[in-house]
Amino acid sequence: ALPDLTPDVEACFYRIAQEALENTIRHANAQQVEMHLLQRENQLELWIKDDGLGFDPLDVDAEQKLGLRGMHERALGVGGVLEISSQPEVGTVIRLSVEVSP
Repeated sequence: ALPDLTPDVEACFYRIAQEALENTIRHANAQQVEMHLLQRENQLELWIKDDGLGFDPLDVDAEQKLGLRGMHERALGVGGVLEISSQPEVGTVIRLSVEVSP
């Protein structure tokens, strides 16, 4: 069973998943998307991976930049870490990790 989460942490996971999936639909042209939510000791992790077009994280347009910045700010707001790895023609992986009480 998942631990009890504060409303802020719940909202963070929901909004980051929502933004990541919307970005996949809008930009990635992916055939497959995987989403995993798992608990490792005192860490709750969300992984979203697609096999889409990918992108260079250092070279994104203003709209993408705003969405990525918003996801990072949400993660930081609950003491979490957001990692985004992507390469053109390879796909994208987004990982959110937040410390939770067991």
